[in-house]
Amino acid sequence: MSSAGHRKPRGRAQRVRPAATPAETPDLVEEIGSAVAPADVGPDELSPLDHDGLLPIAVLTVAWAVAAVVLVVLREDLADSDRTWWLWTCVAGFGLGLLGYTFSRRRRDALRART
Repeated sequence: MSSAGHRKPRGRAQRVRPAATPAETPDLVEEIGSAVAPADVGPDELSPLDHDGLLPIAVLTVAWAVAAVVLVVLREDLADSDRTWWLWTCVAGFGLGLLGYTFSRRRRDALRART
């Protein structure tokens, strides 16, 4: 019976970093948090952006549509190289873009109606 399967792996031993104790963890989180967030801004002073995202959604939806039209023109070349999925990806992107635009427009209108 061979003991090759039970040998220790060769190479450099990896140094294991000791885990922080529960008492040290809040101080570590506070230290990291203070380095990331400015100290003079409180949660009450923050407000959401007035941006509904309709313009980027519209631009990207039109880009998917343009890409689909270009690929329809090149449909024979796509079929020769088994890349017809490119066309269907553009069609799916266009369809999802229309859904996203509709959803975002309804959300924007609902938010405007509340104020």
